[in-house]
Amino acid sequence: EKVAGDDSDDGDGSSGEEDEETGIAEPLRAALDNVALEGDGTANNASGDASSSLDLDEAALRRRSLFAGLTFFLSREVPRGYVDLVCLSYGGTVGWDGPDS
Repeated sequence: EKVAGDDSDDGDGSSGEEDEETGIAEPLRAALDNVALEGDGTANNASGDASSSLDLDEAALRRRSLFAGLTFFLSREVPRGYVDLVCLSYGGTVGWDGPDS
């Protein structure tokens, strides 16, 4: 039921939100499609060597050892899971005050 002076839509208001979500999701969908196509291409061109299928550029190889030789000690207040993931991904080690450190 429409109230006098109310210019709002009678629907649930999701039509504008759907357009906005589609606009936001479109670049992600395109990137995922590109990754899927590249994955299909490398699977067909694989020579049997597992390391040849991982084409890492020089910058990616440098990033893998960014924290090599470094140890990060975390306090209780730090969200350990996220920092742990980042440090370990880049070659560092993580320690904290606790029994499983």
